[in-house]
This record gives sequence, structure tokens and C-alpha cells, in this order.
Amino acid sequence: MAYPLRILTSMAFLVFSLCAFSQTGAPVEPAEDEAVKVLEPIIVTGSRIKRIDIEGPAPVLVIDRQDLERAGINTLEEFARKLPINWAPLGDTQGILAGRDIGFADFDLRGIGADSTLTLVNGRRLSPYPRYSGTAIDVNAIPVSAIERIEVLKDGASAIYGAEAIAGVVNVILRTDYDGVEVSAGYGITEHSDNEEMLADFVAGRDFGRGSFMFALSWLHSEMVYSRDRDWAATNDFTEQGGRRIGSPNGSPPTLLRYDTFSWEPDPSCGADPLVSWEAPVYGGTACLFNYKQYDGLITGNERLGVTLTGRYDIKSELSLFGDLLYSDRDSENSQAAAPIANSHLIETWTGFPYVPIDHPANPFGTDGELRSRAQDVGSRDYSVESTAWRFVAGLEGLLGNWDWLATVLLAQNDVTNTGRNEISRTRYQQALLGMGGPNGDMYY
Repeated sequence: MAYPLRILTSMAFLVFSLCAFSQTGAPVEPAEDEAVKVLEPIIVTGSRIKRIDIEGPAPVLVIDRQDLERAGINTLEEFARKLPINWAPLGDTQGILAGRDIGFADFDLRGIGADSTLTLVNGRRLSPYPRYSGTAIDVNAIPVSAIERIEVLKDGASAIYGAEAIAGVVNVILRTDYDGVEVSAGYGITEHSDNEEMLADFVAGRDFGRGSFMFALSWLHSEMVYSRDRDWAATNDFTEQGGRRIGSPNGSPPTLLRYDTFSWEPDPSCGADPLVSWEAPVYGGTACLFNYKQYDGLITGNERLGVTLTGRYDIKSELSLFGDLLYSDRDSENSQAAAPIANSHLIETWTGFPYVPIDHPANPFGTDGELRSRAQDVGSRDYSVESTAWRFVAGLEGLLGNWDWLATVLLAQNDVTNTGRNEISRTRYQQALLGMGGPNGDMYY
């Protein structure tokens, strides 16, 4: 973390030094009889190759800062969710089984795949987020307070950018010419008195003619919500809609495949809590079905800090210096029911589930067999993700005769640490069922 902070300090010192230096030269006032005409620069994102007459430019959707404010957008994940052409990201509400990328969100135009949508900042790439399945850009690393506008190239651009832009391009343009200080804060809570969210933004900028700089600091905190906290998400019971009640046959209480009759039979305590377990017929007997929704997280808890610094200085009319720095630190957490336990490694069983001997002191069936279970008494699986990302860009651009030239240096890095707690060792679980558990190898589970 020290490396990007040193870059941030150096950038800030450079920008403020240029600001002070620019005050020493007096601006040249135009003569009263001279007509002053200001031409706005036109920046083309993509190819500048001349096209044939029947082929026009690709359609671009532009959403400016005012549009984001009117829509109440606090994160780019919210924007991606409301963008009609985009396949809504799972992000803070994503199921952990999808890869444990909790707190992560991306652009996925037309649902072709996140790796087919190119996400840029000021026309340049970011460091990809290392996922369990492939890579993509974590848009939650870009603070909304630092955004000037968002350009969405709705058609494919693979001819320009390659295969990663088959679905299109999303180009996030940062603010550069802001002059002033802006402070904002927000607080939100649901009607269920949960999912508390707090956010704060600080933006300061200075435009001094020959150059400008902008500094933005963004902080967001949101609390986690469990599926059991919402009636519509607390269970997979669709009987009122003409469907059926769905549960997992790998539960707590467990179900045993009896070796004396070779049929499934639920634990006698099944159904003690009807919200968690109930008996249901299955092929070859009766099982104790488990409602894992009572333990799954519904909305991820997040703590995000984002820092943005952008600057530009015109050294002379034909030469300009520019740069920007993005830094993001995010901690996310979510939870899931204990994992089903299968594939015994010590004893070869008929169906692959752990073996329970007839002499197990807590065996209520009076026979040995195979156990379909999950160790919910150990605790739910808790997951946390720590993500630190930074990107530094510095460059020079200018005119040389009739040629525009540009030289840029880009450094970027994204570090992600995934931590899982309360996972179960299948081998040690089987040992404990055989009475070989605990520190001395003589205890039953």
C-alpha cells in the first residue's frame, strides 16, 4: 500500500507546484478589436481511420454527471444495474456459490460475458480483477464522485480493441476542470430497519487557466442482510404458487442410507424447527430436507474507500502534461449455510457419503449406513474479501508540425484476498464419525 500512496503524494506535490508556478506569468489580454474564437477539442474514442460513406460512426450513449445525480447513483454497480443494455451484475446481491466474488460488480453488455465488454477510464485500461472464473474489471473500484460522464459504445468494437470488446465498450471519463470544493454525505436504511448504508464524498479542484487538478475522496459503508430477514427469500417454498417446497437432502438433521434395508431414513429430530427442516419422500425412502436459505446472506456487507487525483498542465501551446491516479480499498463479507459433506476419503461407500458405524454412540438408527449431512452446528461458512486496486497514468501530448503525438505510462495493480471460515475437512469428519476425532484421535462427532 505504501507504493501507491507515495505516487499519490508525489502527484499532489507536482500539481500544487504547477499551480503555484502558473501564477507568476501574467495572462496576455487580447486586443479589443480582435475576435476571440474558442474551439472545443474533439476527442475520438476508438479508430480514426477514414470510413466509406455508407458506414457511419457506431452509436454511443453518453450519461453525464447530472444524469447520475438525478438517478441517485452512488456506485457504478447501481448504474450498471439500471443500464438497459447491460446484463444486471450480481454484485452486492450475488450468490456466493457463483464464485465467492462478493462485493464485485462488472459491465456485461447484452449478457455475452464480462470478458467481452471492455471497460476503460479516460480511454485507458484498468488492471483486471482476479476472479475464480476468468477476469473482469471491478467497477466498484471507481468512485462516482470523480466521474464527469460515462460513454457506452453499444455496438461491438472488436475491430478496434480486440475480442474483449465484442459486446461493446464502457468508457468512464473523470472530472478534470472542476473549480471549487464539494462535500456531500448520505444515509439510508430499509423499511425493515436493516442494510444500513452511509456514504461521504469530498471533491476539491482548481482550474487556473493553463492547467487544472481535481482531488476526490469517497467512502461507503453498508451492512449485510440475510435471506431469512425477507419473507420472499427465507425459503424455497412455492406451494402457494402451485409449485413445491424445495430443500436440500444434505441437511442438519441428517438422513441415513440404512445398510440393513438399503433405504433412506431421516433423523428422528427432523422437523423440530419447521423453518429449517422437514421430511419428504425421495427415491428409495424418506429424507430430511434442509432450508439453507435460513443461513445464506442476501446482500453483501461492504466498506469501500476510493481516492482519485487528476491533473493537467499546458507547458506551452503545443505541449501538455497530464496524469491521474485511482486508488481503491474494499472489504466485503457474506455468509452461507454449512457445506454438504460427501466423498469419504477413508472408506469406500456405495454412494460416496460418509460412513457411520452401528456402534456410534449417537446413532439412533440401530444400523450402520451412509450419512447425508452438513455440520451446521459448526457454524455457517463465512467469507470475506479484501481488494486493493490502484492505477497511475502520466503522459505528454502535443503537436509536431501537422502531427498529433501522445506518450503515456500506465501502471496498475489489483490485489485480492479471499478468506473462508468454518469449512469442513471431509477426511477429519469421517475420522470423527469412526471415533478417531479430536486432538488425541479418540473422540466421536
